[in-house]
Amino acid sequence: MESDNTTNIDKYYTKLECVKHIVNITTKLFPHINIFVEPSAGSGNISNYLKSLNYTVYAYDINPDSVDIIKTNYLKKTISIKQHITIGNPPFGYKG
Repeated sequence: MESDNTTNIDKYYTKLECVKHIVNITTKLFPHINIFVEPSAGSGNISNYLKSLNYTVYAYDINPDSVDIIKTNYLKKTISIKQHITIGNPPFGYKG
């Protein structure tokens, strides 16, 4: 039987040049929204970049690699933030 241990999850973090491209497109498409939710934040590459641009960011991960990320399973969390964009690079790989 396969283990459900999160320490066995593959981790591939979004490169900064990809982060900048994704954020640039998203913020141009939705200029009126300034709150972002990142459900699989990992090391925080996307959320940290958004914060550097003065956006409000709520970052979550089941096994975060940064103290700025809330440790929780986003799929089991109720988000009551209005007018936000959910952004991220979903987990993939063997356990993704």
